[in-house]
Amino acid sequence: MRCTSDIGRRNRHESRRATVWPLPPSATEQLQEWPGICCLVRIERSTDIFHMADNTWKNRQETAWHICTRMLNAEQANACVRKHWAVENSLHYVRDVTLGEDASRIRTQPGTFARLRSWALNLLRFKGFQRIHAA
Repeated sequence: MRCTSDIGRRNRHESRRATVWPLPPSATEQLQEWPGICCLVRIERSTDIFHMADNTWKNRQETAWHICTRMLNAEQANACVRKHWAVENSLHYVRDVTLGEDASRIRTQPGTFARLRSWALNLLRFKGFQRIHAA
């Protein structure tokens, strides 16, 4: 199963092609450390990025492999991967920029302070704040 999607905005054009291969039960029996795998997904990304400094388009090609415990078609797989990165990027942006995690000079038990930041972020989200900086 294959699916292609194109997205273009902000001096960037991205084309993604998802390919899904269902795994037979005999193959999943051999992968005992990953029980319940149903399919293998390949996402091929081709991104054209416009560089303002020299007025040229640069192309970047990437291939990512995923394993799924649910049987998905190519469109669903493409949407799930995009959704995952949207969550990942929004979380890291808030932690890095708003909460200043990258600028932190804490060297003693940094993991404890990372958990405290996560706890504070979760509490603000639970209270209904959409804009963490404003909260």
